[in-house]
Amino acid sequence: LLIFTFSTRSFFANIFIQKITEEAEAQANFARRVMEEFILLQQEERISLTIPPDNMVLWISTTISNDVNLYVDGKLISSSRREFFDSGLLPELIDGEIYYKIQFENNPFYMQTQTIGDYSFHTLTIPYSFQESILLISLPFPQEQQEITKTSSELLEFLFFISFIFIAVVLLLARGIGGMIITPIKKLLTGTKEVSLGNLEISIPHKHKDEMKTLINGFNTMVKSLKKHQQEVADLSKKVAWAEMARKVAHEIKNPLTPIQLSAEHLLRIYSDKPDNFED
Repeated sequence: LLIFTFSTRSFFANIFIQKITEEAEAQANFARRVMEEFILLQQEERISLTIPPDNMVLWISTTISNDVNLYVDGKLISSSRREFFDSGLLPELIDGEIYYKIQFENNPFYMQTQTIGDYSFHTLTIPYSFQESILLISLPFPQEQQEITKTSSELLEFLFFISFIFIAVVLLLARGIGGMIITPIKKLLTGTKEVSLGNLEISIPHKHKDEMKTLINGFNTMVKSLKKHQQEVADLSKKVAWAEMARKVAHEIKNPLTPIQLSAEHLLRIYSDKPDNFED
């Protein structure tokens, strides 16, 4: 039960992470579309852009309601959190693993867990081609990680509670369940051992009309089928033995008749050639 509890916690944690990844990917794709629209609008107004302006990052952040960091060729050029950007708390270069996965392995996006001190959070990064450079839009998701930790802890406590209740119920029903399930299973194991030793006369009785009766009836039917098959094999072996004996007897009878047939044919040819001298 404890293994099940921890496995269940891990399972749900993976589901949460997958859900966050899907939501983060959707937000990142939406951010990329917002940036495309912003650049297109600037081009329509004939505003020349060499690098994306800061107000574009703020626009994207406001639209998707999430922090946004923008990198050009791996270097941080703008962030929606200006206080972090200006104070130098944000790294100037993007993480090497993220850059490698996107730039060299051509991943459409990359999700990574990052840690600052004791604080962990997810970042999802997607690329966007801008003029001759590669823009990397990075979206941090710190609140979701906290939610996973909190939810996982609550789930673990709930599963422990359910486990204790389950153990209590199992202990109360163990004696009755033992009579209904364990005893028939022991009979089946004993019957299987007898069959393996060649005893096909065994038949397991079971009076209760339950699922175990179906299983035991199936075992008894199987034993009867094996016994019938064994008898059929024995009968077939007898028939094969009789056929072999008949073949040998026919062969022994045929062998002495062959020279007699050849002599008779020789006499017929002599009589046909010289019938007058045949008596001599």
